[in-house]
Amino acid sequence: MDFFAEGHAGFFQPPVLAGIGPKYGKTTAQVILRWLFQSRIVDIPRLVHAERIYQNFRTNDFMLFNKDMAEITGGPILILDVHSLKEIYRPTRSNLSNKEANEMEYTKLGTTDIEVSKLCVGCMSFGKAGTMHDWTLDKQQSEAVIRHALDLGINFFDTANGYSAGTSEEYLGRAIKHNIARNKVVIASKVYFNEGRLSRKAIMREIEGSLKRLGTDYLDLYIIHRFDYETPIEETMEALHELVRAGKVRALGASAMYGYQFYHMQMAAKEHGWTPFSVMENHYNLIYREDERELIPICKQMNVSLMPYSPLASGHLTRAKWSSGSLRGRTDKVAAGKYDRMKEQDVKIIKRVQELSERHHYTMAQIALAWQWAKGVSSPIIGATKAHYLDDASAALKVKLSPQEIDYLEENYVPHPIVGAVDRNPKPGVMLLDVKHSLC
Repeated sequence: MDFFAEGHAGFFQPPVLAGIGPKYGKTTAQVILRWLFQSRIVDIPRLVHAERIYQNFRTNDFMLFNKDMAEITGGPILILDVHSLKEIYRPTRSNLSNKEANEMEYTKLGTTDIEVSKLCVGCMSFGKAGTMHDWTLDKQQSEAVIRHALDLGINFFDTANGYSAGTSEEYLGRAIKHNIARNKVVIASKVYFNEGRLSRKAIMREIEGSLKRLGTDYLDLYIIHRFDYETPIEETMEALHELVRAGKVRALGASAMYGYQFYHMQMAAKEHGWTPFSVMENHYNLIYREDERELIPICKQMNVSLMPYSPLASGHLTRAKWSSGSLRGRTDKVAAGKYDRMKEQDVKIIKRVQELSERHHYTMAQIALAWQWAKGVSSPIIGATKAHYLDDASAALKVKLSPQEIDYLEENYVPHPIVGAVDRNPKPGVMLLDVKHSLC
């Protein structure tokens, strides 16, 4: 829909509009555009003859609450002259870099020179549906989300060899090739849920498969997906170091494991002069904080960057209600397995996230992400199945929580069962952990 070319703006209730704009610190026109976007009526970045408009008309840094969405069209109709919308026209994106246009923030991974956006796109959302999850996006849908992430200045993408039988890597590689130079993005992939786990033979085989599927000759970051109970630590760390020396990998990372395991792997690298881990991809959010006891302090002591998965707890920290009616909400047995058993306690924390979001006129997701950065996280991983989820996440960079607000959010936390780190290697062929076999 070419909104301006058709010469109309829509139908709205003027008294409500007058009151809503100041609440969000926005003009009436910006509120209308946000309403159009959240209602899925138009795609804001394509309003004017496919031109990329600066900062999506500066409407991607806030979200309208549901009650405001309903009130906007709940009364007498107003036909708004399109010229009032043009007051917020800005230069096209082609005149601005991603950093300038979106004010994305960047950080370095560990002690490396690898600069990443402070948001990472989780690519488990991409891949052939049914090969791992039923709710993943196809090639075209995946590329649309990836393209939008690039437009926002996000340069960091995290996938794995086992996501959707390798199609996640394929879709990511295809989208990168179509939209941006390889050296402008940071690609991470993972190894472990494969034959041979973290043996030297398996690592050498799996890196070649990942590189081929991604269509690249190197990875910026190679992450071990879990701790391998069967392969000697020295064999794994030496094999990973060989990949760095060969130029196939720039840096190394680890994922969910116990603190003592991570420590021993780092010490093995130090003692032998091998490449240590620069990144930890662990399970961490407001309703799962078990790694604060050992793993996170070790990481901070060793200058290892944190890039947690599930920073929004599979959506639980983005809505007041526990359950979701989305396809993922109805079918994601892994999310149910990770969180449902502690629902009674965790809803108390979620309620406080909601309270702060309403007090400050931010979304719940933005409060939850702001907490991550306040805790020293470098780049939380956002698994987006819709482009506007990334708009919401990017706007969270502007949210600053006070020490008192952080304490308020954390106050109701109680110890949880371990979710993420494994006590033994899973059976061969198993990719999904913590599965709840019935969603009824």
